[in-house]
Amino acid sequence: MKRSEDHYQGALLEEMNERFKLIMEILVPLRDVPADIKEIKEVIAEMQADNRMFKYYMKESGGILSNHEMRLTDLEAA
Repeated sequence: MKRSEDHYQGALLEEMNERFKLIMEILVPLRDVPADIKEIKEVIAEMQADNRMFKYYMKESGGILSNHEMRLTDLEAA
């Protein structure tokens, strides 16, 4: 009986070893995910800052553009 138990334990350990290898194959590519997420967050923060600046310039330039339109209309009417 001892021999059959040893064979069973060996087969069980081999199966566990294969499963651990599969788990490692899955986990190894995931080790870079936190760094990638940090980089994505930095890019998003930069884009949000650019968007706020863009909105500010659009708001500020709206009055200038309207003023040009009125000037051109006045010039065309004259």
